[in-house]
Amino acid sequence: MFPAYREQKEDAEEAEKPGTPAQNELTAEVEVKNCIQHKSIIKARNEYYQIYKERFEGSIQEVMQKYDELRKEEERFAEYWKQNLAEITKKHI
Repeated sequence: MFPAYREQKEDAEEAEKPGTPAQNELTAEVEVKNCIQHKSIIKARNEYYQIYKERFEGSIQEVMQKYDELRKEEERFAEYWKQNLAEITKKHI
């Protein structure tokens, strides 16, 4: 196949061998103290996320309503066309 593909496959096989550490492995945990500023940032983030979520859901509802209207209009037209076609074929054939 392709030489570059073969090389990637060999690298992946070497990384899967037991006892071989992964290249991007974290060796220590990180501790974060929740200070007042950190808590206020998280609170603000959550508030703005809620605003974003409400606006996003509202826009989705608008799009879905528009889609439903278009779909209903298309179904009405298809039924109208079907009736007209039946009438034309009855009269002329």
